[in-house]
Amino acid sequence: MSTPEAVGLVPIHIAREPRQPKPTALLVMSTRSTVPGGQLREEPQPVEPDWTALGVEPRWTGTDTSDCAAILSPDRGPVTEHGAYTRYAAGVRQRGETALVIALAGAGPNTRNVFHGDVAPSINLPENNGAIGVQRLPSGVRPRPADNLDDAERDLALRLLDRPAETTWSRLTLQQARIRTARGAAIWESGPPTGTLRPILVDGLGDPVAGVWVPDDGSARWFVAPHGTDLRRLADWLMQKALPLYAPGALVRARSPLVRDPALATTAEARLLTQIADHQRAYEERKAGPGRRGPPGRAVGARRVVRSRPAPVWTRSARVTCRDRTKAWLENPPVRS
Repeated sequence: MSTPEAVGLVPIHIAREPRQPKPTALLVMSTRSTVPGGQLREEPQPVEPDWTALGVEPRWTGTDTSDCAAILSPDRGPVTEHGAYTRYAAGVRQRGETALVIALAGAGPNTRNVFHGDVAPSINLPENNGAIGVQRLPSGVRPRPADNLDDAERDLALRLLDRPAETTWSRLTLQQARIRTARGAAIWESGPPTGTLRPILVDGLGDPVAGVWVPDDGSARWFVAPHGTDLRRLADWLMQKALPLYAPGALVRARSPLVRDPALATTAEARLLTQIADHQRAYEERKAGPGRRGPPGRAVGARRVVRSRPAPVWTRSARVTCRDRTKAWLENPPVRS
Protein backbone atom coordinates (compact mmCIF):
# COMPACT_ATOMS: atom_id res chain seq x y z
CA MET A 1 0.00 0.00 0.00
CA SER A 2 1.10 3.58 -0.58
CA THR A 3 2.47 5.52 2.35
CA PRO A 4 1.27 9.08 3.14
CA GLU A 5 4.53 10.39 1.67
CA ALA A 6 3.78 8.58 -1.62
CA VAL A 7 0.41 10.25 -2.27
CA GLY A 8 0.42 11.36 -5.90
CA LEU A 9 3.07 8.78 -6.86
CA VAL A 10 2.03 5.86 -9.06
CA PRO A 11 3.26 2.43 -7.86
CA ILE A 12 5.30 0.71 -10.59
CA HIS A 13 6.91 -2.71 -10.13
CA ILE A 14 10.62 -2.52 -11.04
CA ALA A 15 11.68 -6.14 -11.56
CA ARG A 16 15.09 -5.92 -9.89
CA GLU A 17 16.78 -4.84 -6.70
CA PRO A 18 17.52 -1.13 -6.15
CA ARG A 19 21.04 0.00 -6.94
CA GLN A 20 23.02 0.66 -3.79
CA PRO A 21 25.85 3.22 -3.84
CA LYS A 22 29.32 1.78 -3.27
CA PRO A 23 30.67 3.09 0.05
CA THR A 24 34.34 2.32 -0.65
CA ALA A 25 34.60 3.21 -4.34
CA LEU A 26 32.87 6.49 -4.87
CA LEU A 27 35.39 7.45 -7.58
CA VAL A 28 36.65 4.78 -9.97
CA MET A 29 39.74 5.78 -11.94
CA SER A 30 40.95 4.10 -15.10
CA THR A 31 44.44 4.02 -16.60
CA ARG A 32 42.99 3.32 -20.05
CA SER A 33 42.19 6.97 -20.51
CA THR A 34 41.52 8.71 -23.78
CA VAL A 35 42.61 12.04 -22.33
CA PRO A 36 45.86 13.31 -23.93
CA GLY A 37 48.91 12.69 -21.77
CA GLY A 38 47.53 9.50 -20.23
CA GLN A 39 45.80 11.31 -17.37
CA LEU A 40 43.40 9.42 -15.19
CA ARG A 41 39.70 9.94 -15.74
CA GLU A 42 36.64 9.25 -13.67
CA GLU A 43 34.40 6.38 -14.75
CA PRO A 44 30.68 7.23 -14.45
CA GLN A 45 28.85 5.07 -11.94
CA PRO A 46 25.31 3.85 -12.78
CA VAL A 47 22.87 5.80 -10.69
CA GLU A 48 19.24 5.14 -9.85
CA PRO A 49 16.73 7.36 -11.66
CA ASP A 50 14.95 9.97 -9.59
CA TRP A 51 11.72 8.02 -9.39
CA THR A 52 9.97 10.66 -7.28
CA ALA A 53 10.64 13.35 -9.87
CA LEU A 54 9.15 11.01 -12.48
CA GLY A 55 6.02 10.53 -10.35
CA VAL A 56 6.80 6.86 -9.66
CA GLU A 57 6.72 4.91 -6.41
CA PRO A 58 9.12 2.02 -7.20
CA ARG A 59 8.10 -1.43 -6.01
CA TRP A 60 11.21 -3.57 -6.10
CA THR A 61 11.55 -7.33 -6.28
CA GLY A 62 10.08 -8.90 -3.16
CA THR A 63 7.41 -6.22 -2.55
CA ASP A 64 3.68 -6.46 -3.21
CA THR A 65 2.59 -5.84 -6.79
CA SER A 66 -1.18 -6.28 -6.52
CA ASP A 67 -1.89 -2.51 -6.65
CA CYS A 68 0.82 -1.58 -9.16
CA ALA A 69 -0.10 0.25 -12.35
CA ALA A 70 2.56 -1.37 -14.57
CA ILE A 71 5.69 -3.53 -14.62
CA LEU A 72 9.08 -2.31 -15.84
CA SER A 73 11.65 -5.06 -16.39
CA PRO A 74 15.08 -3.60 -17.19
CA ASP A 75 17.34 -6.64 -16.78
CA ARG A 76 15.51 -9.91 -17.33
CA GLY A 77 14.24 -11.80 -20.31
CA PRO A 78 11.38 -13.51 -18.39
CA VAL A 79 10.27 -10.01 -17.26
CA THR A 80 9.61 -10.80 -13.60
CA GLU A 81 8.99 -13.57 -11.12
CA HIS A 82 5.92 -15.69 -11.60
CA GLY A 83 4.43 -14.81 -8.21
CA ALA A 84 4.93 -11.06 -8.71
CA TYR A 85 3.20 -11.06 -12.10
CA THR A 86 0.40 -13.33 -10.86
CA ARG A 87 -0.49 -10.89 -8.08
CA TYR A 88 -0.20 -7.93 -10.44
CA ALA A 89 -2.42 -9.56 -13.07
CA ALA A 90 -5.00 -10.52 -10.44
CA GLY A 91 -5.17 -6.93 -9.16
CA VAL A 92 -5.49 -5.51 -12.68
CA ARG A 93 -8.23 -8.00 -13.53
CA GLN A 94 -10.13 -7.17 -10.34
CA ARG A 95 -9.98 -3.42 -11.07
CA GLY A 96 -10.93 -3.87 -14.73
CA GLU A 97 -7.75 -2.17 -15.98
CA THR A 98 -5.29 -3.03 -18.75
CA ALA A 99 -2.06 -4.79 -17.75
CA LEU A 100 0.99 -2.82 -18.91
CA VAL A 101 4.44 -4.41 -19.09
CA ILE A 102 7.66 -2.93 -20.50
CA ALA A 103 10.32 -5.57 -21.14
CA LEU A 104 13.80 -4.98 -22.55
CA ALA A 105 14.83 -7.49 -25.20
CA GLY A 106 18.39 -8.77 -25.41
CA ALA A 107 19.24 -9.01 -21.71
CA GLY A 108 21.25 -12.02 -20.60
CA PRO A 109 23.86 -14.18 -22.35
CA ASN A 110 23.38 -14.85 -26.06
CA THR A 111 23.66 -18.31 -27.58
CA ARG A 112 24.93 -19.13 -31.07
CA ASN A 113 22.45 -20.80 -33.40
CA VAL A 114 23.45 -22.21 -36.79
CA PHE A 115 20.27 -21.01 -38.49
CA HIS A 116 19.39 -17.90 -36.44
CA GLY A 117 22.78 -16.49 -35.40
CA ASP A 118 23.05 -14.85 -31.98
CA VAL A 119 19.89 -15.52 -29.99
CA ALA A 120 19.12 -13.77 -26.69
CA PRO A 121 16.87 -15.22 -23.98
CA SER A 122 13.26 -15.08 -25.08
CA ILE A 123 10.54 -13.19 -23.24
CA ASN A 124 8.03 -15.70 -21.88
CA LEU A 125 4.43 -14.55 -22.12
CA PRO A 126 1.88 -15.32 -19.39
CA GLU A 127 -0.74 -18.05 -19.28
CA ASN A 128 0.81 -20.37 -21.84
CA ASN A 129 0.60 -17.76 -24.61
CA GLY A 130 4.04 -18.53 -26.02
CA ALA A 131 7.13 -16.32 -26.04
CA ILE A 132 8.77 -13.47 -27.91
CA GLY A 133 11.99 -14.62 -29.55
CA VAL A 134 14.93 -12.24 -29.75
CA GLN A 135 17.47 -12.56 -32.59
CA ARG A 136 20.38 -10.14 -32.70
CA LEU A 137 20.77 -8.23 -35.98
CA PRO A 138 24.04 -7.08 -37.57
CA SER A 139 25.33 -3.57 -36.98
CA GLY A 140 24.18 -0.70 -39.14
CA VAL A 141 20.43 -1.37 -38.92
CA ARG A 142 18.39 1.82 -39.25
CA PRO A 143 14.86 1.20 -37.93
CA ARG A 144 11.85 3.34 -38.78
CA PRO A 145 8.42 3.74 -37.15
CA ALA A 146 5.80 1.24 -38.24
CA ASP A 147 2.49 2.21 -39.79
CA ASN A 148 -0.85 2.64 -38.01
CA LEU A 149 0.52 3.59 -34.59
CA ASP A 150 -1.53 5.34 -31.94
CA ASP A 151 -0.27 8.44 -30.14
CA ALA A 152 1.51 6.57 -27.33
CA GLU A 153 3.14 4.04 -29.65
CA ARG A 154 4.38 6.74 -32.03
CA ASP A 155 5.85 8.71 -29.13
CA LEU A 156 7.62 5.57 -27.89
CA ALA A 157 8.99 4.92 -31.39
CA LEU A 158 10.51 8.40 -31.55
CA ARG A 159 12.05 8.01 -28.09
CA LEU A 160 13.60 4.66 -29.02
CA LEU A 161 15.05 6.09 -32.24
CA ASP A 162 16.92 8.73 -30.24
CA ARG A 163 19.84 6.38 -29.60
CA PRO A 164 23.51 6.23 -30.66
CA ALA A 165 24.18 5.07 -34.20
CA GLU A 166 26.14 2.03 -33.00
CA THR A 167 23.13 0.67 -31.09
CA THR A 168 22.50 -3.06 -31.56
CA TRP A 169 18.97 -4.05 -32.54
CA SER A 170 17.22 -7.41 -32.38
CA ARG A 171 14.45 -8.94 -34.45
CA LEU A 172 11.34 -9.97 -32.52
CA THR A 173 9.22 -13.01 -33.37
CA LEU A 174 6.20 -14.59 -31.71
CA GLN A 175 7.05 -18.22 -31.08
CA GLN A 176 6.46 -21.24 -28.90
CA ALA A 177 7.86 -21.01 -25.37
CA ARG A 178 10.44 -23.58 -24.30
CA ILE A 179 11.91 -24.09 -20.85
CA ARG A 180 15.11 -26.11 -20.80
CA THR A 181 17.19 -27.77 -18.11
CA ALA A 182 20.77 -26.84 -17.34
CA ARG A 183 21.95 -29.48 -19.85
CA GLY A 184 19.86 -27.95 -22.63
CA ALA A 185 17.17 -30.62 -22.94
CA ALA A 186 13.62 -29.28 -23.38
CA ILE A 187 11.36 -30.35 -20.52
CA TRP A 188 8.33 -28.17 -21.27
CA GLU A 189 6.89 -26.54 -24.34
CA SER A 190 3.91 -24.25 -24.58
CA GLY A 191 1.16 -24.55 -27.11
CA PRO A 192 1.05 -22.47 -30.30
CA PRO A 193 1.60 -18.78 -29.60
CA THR A 194 -1.51 -16.66 -29.29
CA GLY A 195 -2.20 -12.95 -29.46
CA THR A 196 -0.67 -10.43 -31.83
CA LEU A 197 2.81 -8.94 -31.89
CA ARG A 198 2.30 -5.48 -33.41
CA PRO A 199 5.46 -3.70 -34.63
CA ILE A 200 6.41 -0.26 -33.34
CA LEU A 201 9.83 -0.05 -35.03
CA VAL A 202 10.75 -2.13 -38.08
CA ASP A 203 14.04 -2.75 -39.87
CA GLY A 204 14.72 -2.56 -43.58
CA LEU A 205 12.94 -5.88 -44.19
CA GLY A 206 9.83 -4.86 -42.28
CA ASP A 207 10.58 -7.12 -39.27
CA PRO A 208 9.79 -5.68 -35.82
CA VAL A 209 12.71 -4.59 -33.64
CA ALA A 210 10.38 -3.03 -31.05
CA GLY A 211 6.75 -3.89 -30.62
CA VAL A 212 3.79 -4.58 -28.38
CA TRP A 213 2.15 -7.94 -27.73
CA VAL A 214 -1.61 -7.88 -27.21
CA PRO A 215 -3.54 -11.04 -26.21
CA ASP A 216 -6.67 -12.06 -28.04
CA ASP A 217 -8.93 -10.57 -25.36
CA GLY A 218 -7.02 -7.25 -25.32
CA SER A 219 -6.53 -7.36 -21.55
CA ALA A 220 -2.80 -6.57 -21.60
CA ARG A 221 -0.09 -4.74 -23.51
CA TRP A 222 3.47 -6.01 -23.35
CA PHE A 223 5.83 -3.43 -24.84
CA VAL A 224 9.24 -4.77 -25.91
CA ALA A 225 12.12 -2.29 -26.26
CA PRO A 226 15.84 -2.86 -26.92
CA HIS A 227 18.05 -3.68 -23.97
CA GLY A 228 20.00 -0.68 -22.73
CA THR A 229 17.20 1.86 -23.23
CA ASP A 230 17.35 4.64 -20.65
CA LEU A 231 14.97 3.81 -17.80
CA ARG A 232 14.22 7.48 -17.23
CA ARG A 233 12.96 7.76 -20.79
CA LEU A 234 10.81 4.65 -20.46
CA ALA A 235 9.38 5.70 -17.09
CA ASP A 236 8.59 9.18 -18.40
CA TRP A 237 6.83 7.69 -21.43
CA LEU A 238 4.90 5.33 -19.16
CA MET A 239 3.68 8.20 -16.98
CA GLN A 240 3.07 10.81 -19.68
CA LYS A 241 1.69 8.68 -22.53
CA ALA A 242 0.92 5.03 -21.72
CA LEU A 243 -0.99 5.29 -18.45
CA PRO A 244 -3.21 8.24 -19.48
CA LEU A 245 -4.21 6.37 -22.65
CA TYR A 246 -4.37 2.71 -21.57
CA ALA A 247 -4.93 2.79 -17.78
CA PRO A 248 -6.11 6.23 -16.62
CA GLY A 249 -7.74 4.66 -13.57
CA ALA A 250 -4.30 3.98 -12.10
CA LEU A 251 -3.53 7.71 -12.15
CA VAL A 252 -6.86 8.48 -10.51
CA ARG A 253 -6.28 5.93 -7.73
CA ALA A 254 -2.86 7.41 -6.95
CA ARG A 255 -4.20 10.99 -7.19
CA SER A 256 -1.46 11.76 -9.64
CA PRO A 257 -1.19 15.38 -10.83
CA LEU A 258 -1.06 14.00 -14.39
CA VAL A 259 -4.80 13.39 -14.36
CA ARG A 260 -7.60 15.91 -13.91
CA ASP A 261 -10.52 14.07 -12.36
CA PRO A 262 -13.49 16.35 -11.57
CA ALA A 263 -14.40 14.16 -8.59
CA LEU A 264 -11.05 14.96 -6.94
CA ALA A 265 -11.04 18.70 -7.69
CA THR A 266 -11.78 21.37 -5.10
CA THR A 267 -14.50 23.98 -5.62
CA ALA A 268 -12.00 26.55 -6.87
CA GLU A 269 -10.37 24.03 -9.21
CA ALA A 270 -13.73 22.92 -10.59
CA ARG A 271 -14.74 26.56 -11.22
CA LEU A 272 -11.42 27.23 -12.97
CA LEU A 273 -11.78 24.13 -15.15
CA THR A 274 -15.28 25.24 -16.13
CA GLN A 275 -14.04 28.70 -17.09
CA ILE A 276 -11.22 27.23 -19.15
CA ALA A 277 -13.67 24.94 -20.95
CA ASP A 278 -16.01 27.88 -21.66
CA HIS A 279 -13.18 30.00 -23.05
CA GLN A 280 -11.97 27.10 -25.18
CA ARG A 281 -15.48 26.49 -26.51
CA ALA A 282 -15.98 30.17 -27.31
CA TYR A 283 -12.64 30.29 -29.10
CA GLU A 284 -13.50 27.26 -31.22
CA GLU A 285 -16.88 28.80 -32.11
CA ARG A 286 -15.27 32.06 -33.17
CA LYS A 287 -12.64 30.20 -35.15
CA ALA A 288 -14.79 27.77 -37.12
CA GLY A 289 -18.44 28.41 -36.23
CA PRO A 290 -21.01 29.87 -38.68
CA GLY A 291 -21.71 32.85 -36.44
CA ARG A 292 -18.23 34.29 -36.28
CA ARG A 293 -17.61 37.72 -37.63
CA GLY A 294 -15.03 38.65 -40.17
CA PRO A 295 -13.40 42.01 -40.89
CA PRO A 296 -15.72 44.89 -41.92
CA GLY A 297 -16.74 44.77 -45.55
CA ARG A 298 -15.80 41.12 -46.07
CA ALA A 299 -17.99 38.04 -45.69
CA VAL A 300 -16.94 35.16 -43.47
CA GLY A 301 -15.03 32.57 -45.45
CA ALA A 302 -14.40 34.86 -48.40
CA ARG A 303 -10.91 35.25 -49.74
CA ARG A 304 -9.12 38.41 -48.82
CA VAL A 305 -8.68 40.74 -51.79
CA VAL A 306 -5.42 42.68 -51.74
CA ARG A 307 -5.83 46.00 -53.51
CA SER A 308 -2.55 47.12 -54.96
CA ARG A 309 -1.72 50.81 -55.10
CA PRO A 310 -1.26 52.40 -58.54
CA ALA A 311 2.33 52.76 -59.66
CA PRO A 312 3.71 56.32 -59.39
CA VAL A 313 3.91 58.33 -62.61
CA TRP A 314 7.46 59.54 -63.25
CA THR A 315 7.71 62.77 -65.22
CA ARG A 316 10.85 63.82 -67.13
CA SER A 317 11.75 66.49 -64.59
CA ALA A 318 11.39 64.01 -61.72
CA ARG A 319 13.66 61.47 -63.43
CA VAL A 320 16.31 64.14 -64.09
CA THR A 321 16.17 65.35 -60.49
CA CYS A 322 16.51 61.80 -59.13
CA ARG A 323 19.44 61.07 -61.47
CA ASP A 324 21.26 64.26 -60.48
CA ARG A 325 20.82 63.56 -56.77
CA THR A 326 22.09 60.02 -57.16
CA LYS A 327 25.16 61.18 -59.10
CA ALA A 328 25.95 63.85 -56.52
CA TRP A 329 25.63 61.31 -53.69
CA LEU A 330 28.00 58.89 -55.41
CA GLU A 331 30.61 61.59 -56.04
CA ASN A 332 30.45 63.05 -52.55
CA PRO A 333 29.04 60.43 -50.17
CA PRO A 334 27.98 61.76 -46.80
CA VAL A 335 30.44 61.25 -43.94
CA ARG A 336 28.96 59.93 -40.74
CA SER A 337 30.27 61.55 -37.59
